[in-house]
Amino acid sequence: MAGVLTYLGISALMYVLLMTLGLAMRATQATWLGIAPNYFHQIMTAHGAGMAGIYGLAGAVVLVLILVNLFVPSFAVDPLPRT
Repeated sequence: MAGVLTYLGISALMYVLLMTLGLAMRATQATWLGIAPNYFHQIMTAHGAGMAGIYGLAGAVVLVLILVNLFVPSFAVDPLPRT
């Protein structure tokens, strides 16, 4: 459970960082910031790939939390019945 919470914490932290990159891009489009075009596209790539990755990671963690709470995994192997 601690590992799941760690993943959620990292996802939240990365989400805030990527939101900041998105805000910087919007500020550049509004001419409030003067980010060079080549850096703008690097930021846009990092923002897009990061958001897609974070959504996938956070979605997988939420699914794990739901499945673990619904089903109790059993690692025991049932032997075949002998006849």
